[in-house]
Amino acid sequence: MIIHIPGETDDQIGVWIPEKQVLLCADDIYKAFPNLYAIRGTPSRDLMQWVRSLDLMLNYDTQHLVPSHTRPVFGKENIKEILTVYRDAIQYIHDQTVRYINQSFTSEEIVEKVALPKNLARHPYLKEFYGTVAWSVKRCFNSYLGWFSGNPIDLQPLTIKSKSERMVKLIGIDKMLEATKAALKEKDFQWALELSSYLLIIYSDNSEARDI
Repeated sequence: MIIHIPGETDDQIGVWIPEKQVLLCADDIYKAFPNLYAIRGTPSRDLMQWVRSLDLMLNYDTQHLVPSHTRPVFGKENIKEILTVYRDAIQYIHDQTVRYINQSFTSEEIVEKVALPKNLARHPYLKEFYGTVAWSVKRCFNSYLGWFSGNPIDLQPLTIKSKSERMVKLIGIDKMLEATKAALKEKDFQWALELSSYLLIIYSDNSEARDI
């Protein structure tokens, strides 16, 4: 029996083989936190539609669950537990994001607030190396309110080139390089990346910034 189970894409198709209790679940579950927003550039996923598909799959008496990626899952209770935590994680991201939207928090503020509960975060099927909680929160926010965060500086932002020029002029190239190296030494990798990016946008041939 062919079933429509939209999730990673809207056209996901599952196959239920009742005589063998086998469910082919397409890309709606795999051994990683779901990619609710694909940074490579594809239409964003509908979170609640994905939840409904997982609820549908939970209704089947499945003994063998076969995803399109990662290994099959065996055993009714094991399958039920994995499908349940997967749908709970997606529902949690959606509900908590909406909760904070209704309290007038910005997208960045919500990213800082929303984290999976420990029982979900520790689950082997919810490790963040494909999709992430932060990207998913931003996707959920954008689906309801669009790109504007509510912060006026986002309305007419400086270009990255203009911002880089002003940062280098304000701090000076030598001090910025020094700060970048210090950030790298302290394993503050994101800050090191941002500082070196400012430098490279203005001084694309700077070997020290490139090395960092």
